[in-house]
Amino acid sequence: GCQVVVSGVDTVHIYGAAAKFGLSSQVLCDSGFVQFTDSTISNDLVTGRKWKFGDGTESSDLNPSHFYKKTGNYPIQLIVNTARGCSDTASIQFPISIVNSPKIDIVGDSSGCIPSTASFSGVITVADTSQLSWNWDFGNGLGSSIQNPTGIVYGTAGTYSVKLITVNSSGCADTTLKVFQALPVPVVEAGADLTACLNSPVQLQASGATTYQWTQNSSLSCTNCAGPLAIPQQTTRYYVLGTNEVGCSKTDSVLVRVQQPQKLSASAGDTICVGSVLQLNASGTDRYNW
Repeated sequence: GCQVVVSGVDTVHIYGAAAKFGLSSQVLCDSGFVQFTDSTISNDLVTGRKWKFGDGTESSDLNPSHFYKKTGNYPIQLIVNTARGCSDTASIQFPISIVNSPKIDIVGDSSGCIPSTASFSGVITVADTSQLSWNWDFGNGLGSSIQNPTGIVYGTAGTYSVKLITVNSSGCADTTLKVFQALPVPVVEAGADLTACLNSPVQLQASGATTYQWTQNSSLSCTNCAGPLAIPQQTTRYYVLGTNEVGCSKTDSVLVRVQQPQKLSASAGDTICVGSVLQLNASGTDRYNW
């Protein structure tokens, strides 16, 4: 039962591992791959590792890549084991989030005759409770950051691509397009102003459109033709509405001045001496030819 103290030098070895890892993305939109990187610090040989991806799947690879196909929050764990039986577990502070992208559409005007003023609305087609930002490009050099912009002017005929990008608070986005047609207006000409004698027909001639509609007037031979005959009883301005093949219209007018019948009179006859001068006078018209 005796005890003897023995003095000497010995070494105590402390082994262990500190599990650590990194990942390529914390937030993904709709679905996608996340790359994981093992950065464990250990003074012992790591003989095993287990990744838990939060969706019921696992991996023992050193630096695995995992595909998340459903939206949700996924906590991640890495468990490492060493040759001498040491073990450690690492987790991320915040889970990986797979977030739905917003789903949007554009409703509003599709066409208009220039100068056309259009209105559009951004419509959420799938419910989204997060805050959304709106970024419009109307294709005419103008844009907007509100959901339902109005008063967008297209002054030049052509086809315009209207684009809307909507981003939610997680940075997920959706882009949608709509075509707007700015339609040309016809260059309608009713013709030069005319002068006619009373009860004398004059030919009117409109041009520049596909169809024509003259303002109703009983002195016209037709009101839905390009060239009606007009027999006005007094000076009259005629209006015509011309419409082109895309349905855009413009109005022009022509003035027909009516010369009423004239009563011509001349000064009475007279007798004069040879070499004398007599003033002749005529009245009742605009021009005279003696």
